[in-house]
Amino acid sequence: MQSVSEQKKIIRELNSEKPETILEAIRKLRQTGNPSLLPYLIMVLHRTRTEEVRNSIIRCLNDLKVQDSVNELVKAIHNEVYDTEKEILVSACWQSGLDFSNHIDTFVEIAIKDEYRLAFEAFTVVEYSISNCTSHEINSYIRRIRKKMDMADRDKKALLGEMISMLEDQKTQVE
Repeated sequence: MQSVSEQKKIIRELNSEKPETILEAIRKLRQTGNPSLLPYLIMVLHRTRTEEVRNSIIRCLNDLKVQDSVNELVKAIHNEVYDTEKEILVSACWQSGLDFSNHIDTFVEIAIKDEYRLAFEAFTVVEYSISNCTSHEINSYIRRIRKKMDMADRDKKALLGEMISMLEDQKTQVE
């Protein structure tokens, strides 16, 4: 566990203008795995134009292993300020291997409403986390997708159809 002064130092370093200082802060953050610092890391991802810093943050997000990070990632996904980073954030959800089953509705909604690439990333999060859901929850997701499916273009319809099939398969395993 980090002390408050160590956390403040990492936050200061993340807010630096020097890429090497930011990279050092990311390295420290990776070692501690403190989820309360994720909002600062995501803010840096949003504002940086330095490719090395950006890639380091993406690797850090993809490697998250602390379950408490889930809520911070979902909050950032819902934050319109980070719409340009949304695909990276959603991708990090499935790449981290963390359990997002309490937030499946978020990813179903993304699959329905957002463009294909982002919908595909959301599909993958659902696929990785659905095993912890009840058949009642799964039925709810299936109904929601079916209700909105007609509004999707051809490629998106195919993806949503695959999502329904995957959910139905999972439902039979749960029952």
